[in-house]
Amino acid sequence: MMNKKFFYTLGIASLLLSGCTEEEQATTKQKTGPSNQEKTGKVVLEVLSGSGKTGYKDGNLAESNFAFPFGIALNQNGDVLITDQKNQRIRKITKDTVTTVTGVSKLKDPYGMEAGGFSDGANSGAMFKDPKGMAVDATGQAFIADSANGAIRKVDTDGGTTTFTKGLNHPSDIAIADDGTLYITETLNHRIVSIDKKGSVKVIAGGGYKKEGNWTNGGLKDGQGEATQFNEPTGIALSNDGSLIVADTGNQRIRKVTSDGTVTTLAGSGDSLITGTKYKEGGYKDGAAGKARFNFPNDVAVGSKGTIYIADTYNHAIRALMDEKEVTTVYSSPENSDLQGPTQMVIADKKQLIFTDQWSHQVKSIKLQ
Repeated sequence: MMNKKFFYTLGIASLLLSGCTEEEQATTKQKTGPSNQEKTGKVVLEVLSGSGKTGYKDGNLAESNFAFPFGIALNQNGDVLITDQKNQRIRKITKDTVTTVTGVSKLKDPYGMEAGGFSDGANSGAMFKDPKGMAVDATGQAFIADSANGAIRKVDTDGGTTTFTKGLNHPSDIAIADDGTLYITETLNHRIVSIDKKGSVKVIAGGGYKKEGNWTNGGLKDGQGEATQFNEPTGIALSNDGSLIVADTGNQRIRKVTSDGTVTTLAGSGDSLITGTKYKEGGYKDGAAGKARFNFPNDVAVGSKGTIYIADTYNHAIRALMDEKEVTTVYSSPENSDLQGPTQMVIADKKQLIFTDQWSHQVKSIKLQ
């Protein structure tokens, strides 16, 4: 039987399941560098940073190395912040340089990757364990979903790290409202929670799940509050009307949560399960939102005109949901040449979609039309 956690352990487990070596996954047909571009129609793909090799190296954009980069956000200066998941660090990309903001690791895991840990402190002493999604507030503080530690960590502008809250079940992503409220996808509890400025946690949506041993099985149900169900929700974003848009990854759907906790399905279809798992089978289909197909979508980002961009990770594609009615493909890489697992996204200056491309160990971007 396939490991039930095969999606959640998205970096390493995907290599094992695919039978590909890490070197094969890291190989890319692109020459790395901020000026190197590939085109699909009118859409231009650009590699912003990363050599394409797995590793840890600061410095020049084209020569820097990452290890399964996951989360992404912009700070108040417009710099790109990255959760470098398997290096257990937070990295920063400026116009011409990659640096480490915070994080250190002293041990290796069974796969030979950095194992991480859990400690607060200055930039040279803080430790994370599989940091995933992140968001930056109006003061420049970064909030990190420190997934394997079950915590939300806060990193100040000088790199000092503190624990904002803990006790969550593998949080994956964060969205921050104007009032400072954090909205979190608590992935392995299959629910959406909010955390106020005092650190109090409240369930917004998701509940009533069945357990199988120590494992909580997800579900698919629209409705309100804890009467609704998700299946390993991962990415989350605030829409222009204040609703939450959620990548319901294990259900292959995009969901919407309004301010009163009402959950609806915006896009995605398919009811068959992958053999040996509780995940819906993925697919690839553009068109009417209710008939569209995705393959483990990992993140969503909302444009200024309300378009919802989707990191369709296992399809190696960036998709778009227009007016909550129709799904189109913005950029795709069916042979895994240009895109290798686009994971999380951020929109810069309303015209550039920047994203982590996890299995190429790079950060890339496309210009929005």
